[in-house]
Amino acid sequence: MSDFDLRDFTQLNSVTLSQFLKMSSSSLNVILTKVHDALAYGALSKGWGGIECFKAIPLRTHIVESSFWIGLCIATYYGLNVPKHYKAMTDNIKLDLAQSKIHPVARALEIIVGSIHMFLCLQLVYYKSNISSLINLLQPCHVICLLQGLALLSTDTFGVLVAVFVLPALTGTTAAMLFPETDGLDQPFEMQAYWIQHYFIEAVPLYLLLRRGSLALKYSNIYTMLGGLWILAVLHFSLYEVSIFIFS
Repeated sequence: MSDFDLRDFTQLNSVTLSQFLKMSSSSLNVILTKVHDALAYGALSKGWGGIECFKAIPLRTHIVESSFWIGLCIATYYGLNVPKHYKAMTDNIKLDLAQSKIHPVARALEIIVGSIHMFLCLQLVYYKSNISSLINLLQPCHVICLLQGLALLSTDTFGVLVAVFVLPALTGTTAAMLFPETDGLDQPFEMQAYWIQHYFIEAVPLYLLLRRGSLALKYSNIYTMLGGLWILAVLHFSLYEVSIFIFS
């Protein structure tokens, strides 16, 4: 191949690569825009959050607060040897579950109510996908609804752990009932579903604590309460703070 041909070939490859990169970048932007719109467009259009909400607190404050609390959570997790105590608790729960029995009628009730929880969660997916606001599925009340449904359907340690660690988060669901923010819940039966969901979220924990001979209640103490608060802190200053930054 001559020098002239080689230069032409190199230039052609350079142009082709440049075009490919531009097309790839354009396609990636389109995909990211569609994902962003599916997750947050509806929430932002209804005034749920957005850039004004994010700017209410300086970015530096977000970073400093999140860094401090995440650092504190990591320090307490390893400093207090949480994995060791958690393993000991789960081992004891397994032993107690093996020795306990559940009445068939009670189990049937658990399956029915657990299935209602799953239906409510699917209904939330339907409502939020309709308005391109899937990010709202991460709201604590929605996550609690899912966890409680899974706990009711579960017969192992998972159900007991959900029962004890979710208790601190119920202060938020109580606040959502006392001071409801229902603006924008305008789809058919969405308002009714909101209240049904929250009544279930408030009532089911009592049953979860008392089932299997009050097994979960036996393990509920100041340490599990602190553990539940620890989980909330990690979620708030990682997942939720990052979500606000990305989707504002």
